[in-house]
Amino acid sequence: MRRFLPEILLASALVLNAAANILMKYSALRTRELPAGAGLVEKLATRLHPAFVIGLILFAMNVFAYQAALRTPRMKLSLAYPVMVSGGYVIILAVSWFLFRERLGVMQYAGVGLILGGIWMVVR
Repeated sequence: MRRFLPEILLASALVLNAAANILMKYSALRTRELPAGAGLVEKLATRLHPAFVIGLILFAMNVFAYQAALRTPRMKLSLAYPVMVSGGYVIILAVSWFLFRERLGVMQYAGVGLILGGIWMVVR
């Protein structure tokens, strides 16, 4: 278990970050626009959807997991960051397809294939 700790921490950070982004989108779709004259309290109450608050908490947890992964001697920033960003993109793409019915074009899916190939090359 200890042998794989850096990878587990990085994977945890990646999933936490992706989940936080998904919750941000979800909460954005669930909040309504307020009139221009709305007060600060009303704006905050409308924006603080539970999914938004949970998303903020997951973002914070992501930062701590990512830093813990980078603190390990084996985890290189030049490896961790590309995996974190591109892996998160792929997770968000898949969840967005199911949850939000977002669709990409053929060229975009080809780009996702290149991203996955790039991740594989970076971790080898």
